Amino acid sequence: MAKKRTKKKLKKDNILIIILTLVLIGLLVWLASMTLDIFKKDEPDTKEKEIVDKVDTHGYYLTDHNTKYYKELYEQLKDVLKGDPIDEEEYATLVAKMFTADFYDLNSKLSKTDVGGIQFILPTYQDTFIKTATDSKGMYYYVQSNLYDERKQNLPAVSEVEVTSIKTLAYNYQQLNDDNAYQASVRITYEKELGYPKNVNLKLVHYDNKIYVIEVG
Repeated sequence: MAKKRTKKKLKKDNILIIILTLVLIGLLVWLASMTLDIFKKDEPDTKEKEIVDKVDTHGYYLTDHNTKYYKELYEQLKDVLKGDPIDEEEYATLVAKMFTADFYDLNSKLSKTDVGGIQFILPTYQDTFIKTATDSKGMYYYVQSNLYDERKQNLPAVSEVEVTSIKTLAYNYQQLNDDNAYQASVRITYEKELGYPKNVNLKLVHYDNKIYVIEVG
């Protein structure tokens, strides 16, 4: 009789040990999952892009994430900037094209904070421009992260940019005055129609030795 009670007690102890082991395993899995989530939250929402080429005279650069079309425009810009003198209208035309090709191509961006075309925006306006592009009404607000090449989201990819008209005008705002600024009308062609802007108007100004985009509309 004592042996039977001992066997029953052993069975109960074994069952208890198994239950406790399963609970412990479940707890460890949960803790591991929580730890992984914490690490993911601490990760930056973008990563450093590698600069693969740079125009030393003007500071323009090309990264490893720029599109093939953008790279073609970049090579054209390099050729124009070698001119003596530089063809200012062609220079402004290419800045308008490159800004548009980079800013409106959301498909090549790594995250919502990876705003394109920033190097063509007047430096004093860059922070405001990024904030506007990424707020709840901005184009970049709904761009999902693609840091690990796992994004399934359909985003616009620019296949061509055409400057349909460009003319000079006087630009005067606050302390910025340029009697030879430019106004450009731009038409965008996408690889796939997703309802994004097709026609954009830009204003460009001279600042230091470069031409910058000052207004986008």
